[in-house]
Amino acid sequence: MSRVRASVRSWTYVGVVGVGVALILASCGTPAVAPNTPVSGVPSTSISVPLTTVGCTATTCVAVGTSTSDVAPMSVGESRGAHGGWSAIATPAIASTVTIQDASCWSDGCLFVGQDAGGDVAWRFSTSTGAVTPVNTPVGGTAMQSVSCYASLSCAAIDNATGTGPRFETTSDGGETWSTPVTIEQPDATVRSLACGTPLDCVVAMASSNDAVNIYVTLDGGTTWTPRMNSTSAAWETLTSLTCHQLVCLGLAQLSTKWHVVRTATLGRTWSVKSAFTVASNSVPTLACSNLTHCALGGTKDGSTPWLATYNDGTLTTQKLKYVPSPILQLACGSKVCAGIGVTTLLALRS
Repeated sequence: MSRVRASVRSWTYVGVVGVGVALILASCGTPAVAPNTPVSGVPSTSISVPLTTVGCTATTCVAVGTSTSDVAPMSVGESRGAHGGWSAIATPAIASTVTIQDASCWSDGCLFVGQDAGGDVAWRFSTSTGAVTPVNTPVGGTAMQSVSCYASLSCAAIDNATGTGPRFETTSDGGETWSTPVTIEQPDATVRSLACGTPLDCVVAMASSNDAVNIYVTLDGGTTWTPRMNSTSAAWETLTSLTCHQLVCLGLAQLSTKWHVVRTATLGRTWSVKSAFTVASNSVPTLACSNLTHCALGGTKDGSTPWLATYNDGTLTTQKLKYVPSPILQLACGSKVCAGIGVTTLLALRS
């Protein structure tokens, strides 16, 4: 997700056209939306190719999706600015099924990562061209799982490789070239989230083969990795949706039947547990932040009913939804705009 920072005070919503859910974060001075005003949804125009991943630059959000069949596979993409509606954008032609799993952005671009039958996949969006294009991937990877961008064209990613497990690599040119991958010593682990607060300081949350939460950090740009567990995080069942600025991070942690917004000011050395909420069992909520005090959360409360909330200075406020038939799958925020995606629905509301 985009980790562009900004100072923002209030939430508002604007109309959109396209697949997905759109939540707009207002700039300072804009009146807040009345708490009882519902966020209304309208049907998607691309039902056959659902959107799966969304990212936001400082001013533009872009969502992409791919078909789930190898019969005439195709990709789709749509973008929108802080005002106006969604519009279709050019996306890469694909010859087989591609799964895009994560995205992260800088001020005027985004990197989308995933996999196809041949291994790692990486696509880049540029606000200057308004298009998504393929870029290079690390050598030998089988699936890119997570990405975190911390400066213009500069991102860290984690992929898998046969026989080694998760690997960490970086790019400073938007995916044209990649550093030599460094293996994180968790061969059977599944990456849940990666966030880099600086080019040197990153935290990754993984699930081990027995579903235990494992947290690893690097303070040297990925050269070495250190386990970062304590009595608080040891009790968590899942940690995901990490977002960091320097050593301060937010995320979502599952503890028993409830989820919590969690915060660390020490890159995971210690954690504090903030707002609690519940979602459907066996579902994972999503969190995206314009800064570390203003965020959006989404998911489902019962497996089918969508749920959307805002998190402002520690206060969690559920937003009413109308004509939204499916859960919110993913959210992303830039400094001027946030967006989220569902399967076949978009949301629209003006203050």
